[in-house]
Amino acid sequence: MYRLSPFTYLIEAMLGQAIGHSEITCAAKELVTIEPPSGQTCGEFMGNFISAAGGYLTNENDTSACHYCAYRTTDAFLEESFNIYYSHHWRDFGIFCAYIIFNVSLRLHRFDGARH
Repeated sequence: MYRLSPFTYLIEAMLGQAIGHSEITCAAKELVTIEPPSGQTCGEFMGNFISAAGGYLTNENDTSACHYCAYRTTDAFLEESFNIYYSHHWRDFGIFCAYIIFNVSLRLHRFDGARH
């Protein structure tokens, strides 16, 4: 039902434009610590996973205590958590304007019809 609300498009347009396309730096408490198998660096062990799932390592060359952050960019976080896409900000602004034009035209048509 939220796709029918113009507020949905306003929020996606504003947030996508305001905080999209930014790098994320995880705080120490947000990092997940993973132990790689012996003989492998963090980058070797986590490389395929990061390619598929995203995120980044803070210590790719270490051989113990890999520190992994689940998000590299605000776009990845917004898309996964809130279904907000930076690439939609102009489309959403246009849809929001279409809602305004539609509602104004209905209001004008209603008042014109009331006079007759």
